[in-house]
Amino acid sequence: MTCTLTPVDPASDRNTEQRPAPSIRPARRIGRAPACRAARAAALAAALLALAGCGGGGGDSPAAPGPAPAPTADEATVSTSYASVEREAAAAVADTEMQAVAAAQPVGAGILPPRVLAYCSRFADWRNCGEKSTFTLQVNGQAREYIVWRPKTTAQRQNVPVVFMLHGTSGDGELFWDISAWREKALREGFYTVFPSSLKYCYLEDDDRDPATPMSVQTFTKWADGQLGTGDRPLCTPSQAATLAPAQRAGIATTVADDVAFLRAIAAEVKSRFPRTDPKRLYISGFSNGAAMSARAAAEMADLFAAAHSAASTLTAAVADVAVASRPISVVHTVGDADEEQKVAFGFGAGTIPLTESLMTDPTNPRYRAGVVARFLRVLQIPDVYAYSAPTVSGVITSRFDYATSARGNVFRTVVIQGATHEYPNGRNHPVVMADEIWPFFAVYALP
Repeated sequence: MTCTLTPVDPASDRNTEQRPAPSIRPARRIGRAPACRAARAAALAAALLALAGCGGGGGDSPAAPGPAPAPTADEATVSTSYASVEREAAAAVADTEMQAVAAAQPVGAGILPPRVLAYCSRFADWRNCGEKSTFTLQVNGQAREYIVWRPKTTAQRQNVPVVFMLHGTSGDGELFWDISAWREKALREGFYTVFPSSLKYCYLEDDDRDPATPMSVQTFTKWADGQLGTGDRPLCTPSQAATLAPAQRAGIATTVADDVAFLRAIAAEVKSRFPRTDPKRLYISGFSNGAAMSARAAAEMADLFAAAHSAASTLTAAVADVAVASRPISVVHTVGDADEEQKVAFGFGAGTIPLTESLMTDPTNPRYRAGVVARFLRVLQIPDVYAYSAPTVSGVITSRFDYATSARGNVFRTVVIQGATHEYPNGRNHPVVMADEIWPFFAVYALP
């Protein structure tokens, strides 16, 4: 049975998430001397700009090109707070403990020095470096859960940005609090992070991509990305659910949740609970099924989020065919060239997604253009005109297409990353740390 040429919606992820494998590359040593840290920070800034720097104008209020502006009082507060955390870590962490953390190369090693990681991770909830809180709220009669991480670097800040991170199929907020590296990035840059959890469903899926074979029954957590509950991914009937083992049936939702309402409810509650939240600087990132949901958020919640990111999935056809963003929101989409889910969906089978401009110019395979670019351009109302570049980031090649000629001032960017599989790169499963690359894209945008 072959699946190479079977058409499939690229937003239809079929993976189940796993925690990252043990380290696959040597630990990076991060200098402890202030001069060394400064030099490394400058080099990192240049690399970040290569992938995540963006221009544009209009309603999203992006930063103008040119020299970086002088730090604001808020930014200076974050820098001072982080320096305080580093001092605490230096005083509290033995050198042997720091070396053990460096050798293990935990998630976030590209964002925080090993000494700070050792200090923060002494407790599972990272209480040394901030406050992790789990909240439950009711949305349309369903109990929903989300995690908020408030690092110490936000303690004195007056206008705190917020990043929402959406897990993929089978995951939850706790998993991505642990592995996405947004926790570490939030500490380094001084913002809140929110990690919501989707509901668990029994649903049918064409997991072998062969229309001649019946759909299989799946029981995993899923976001209501526009496809769940439709003919492409229907919920199980009561009789089908009855065949499941008790453990599989436990906690299954029988109707598709309104996850747009859930995200709006979280945002309202976060702003109410934490009044220093900057309501104009909420951002959203998602992985796989969560990426399809973050794309839906860009399409349907542009009044709430200032910018969005989708990793390893795209807008579902159900959303892309009908939605138009209410405001000129900017979006970045990323995918690995070796993503075992997406490369098949785009017709590259056992090969890889091209890391060249041919991805857009090859007339024999229009699937990426149709399944990613055309959908986003329609929803974002951006013309089909791009600028191509191929910057190297964290030692790997990236292939980048920037669509930035919108009269409304917003930007769409799609990036293919060398060597990345179906994963959210965190510095341990891949050299790139996605949070490190996406934050500069987010940071220049704010709601009007």
